[in-house]
Amino acid sequence: MNTKYSDERILIKASKSSIRRFIKFFLGINHTHYCFHQTLTFRERLIDSKLAKAYLKQLLDSVENAFPQMTALFIQGIQERGGIHFHVIFLFFGQQPEPPDMMRSIFGREVFTRWNAIHGRNLIQSANRITLQINDIDCIDYLLRGHISVANEPLSLECHWHGDRNRELLLAHWTPPSKQQVNETFSGIFTKPRKRVAKLQPLPPLFTRHDLESIRGYIEGRNKIDWASFKRCELGTNKRVSDATFIEFKNRERNRIILRRHPELADPEPDF
Repeated sequence: MNTKYSDERILIKASKSSIRRFIKFFLGINHTHYCFHQTLTFRERLIDSKLAKAYLKQLLDSVENAFPQMTALFIQGIQERGGIHFHVIFLFFGQQPEPPDMMRSIFGREVFTRWNAIHGRNLIQSANRITLQINDIDCIDYLLRGHISVANEPLSLECHWHGDRNRELLLAHWTPPSKQQVNETFSGIFTKPRKRVAKLQPLPPLFTRHDLESIRGYIEGRNKIDWASFKRCELGTNKRVSDATFIEFKNRERNRIILRRHPELADPEPDF
């Protein structure tokens, strides 16, 4: 595997052509409100890329069995300690049975349960979180900028650093981007300082007790997990979680989404 060590992260070296292919494929995917970013880590430091991808395939097979309408893209990354991890973008198209945030909770629990079972149920859920995402330029910027670098010399053996699942369904919701779009995206990520463009995106509403009661009714109606366990699972803890703490947690998540979309709303640094 070709890697480049930096002060903060270990970047996988990839050819310009493979990066451009990934950018072109990602940019062509039609917008969907059901887009989830899942981080998948290993308890131990795993450096065998073939074994890591075998584990990932096992997970995706299991998830696709339960959710045949699921599509996914993934990239391989390297942690600071040198171990492999994955970033997976799960996408669902069209109307789904639950709203996006509720589906994130339900789908995320299913993904982690399967991933954890593959690894003997000894993983840490907080290191394998799933978040509601927007499949836009911010998303691809995060995936590539922090994990991939452009190789300045020919690679004797290039790492297969990305892949997808259920490609036929993805292509059914894919519109070819222009060459200019691909060029500008590549340049914006790898050769020019990042410029944030203000986007008019609706802010997620405040999570209220009414929302909590709605989710609680749904969860208890499914009879698959009790409400107390669901709250612990959401927060990644074994301790008791009160309804007030759960509401506070959901609104912290809301604030993170707002700041990701609108960094200009962040509190300025104190001027001492």
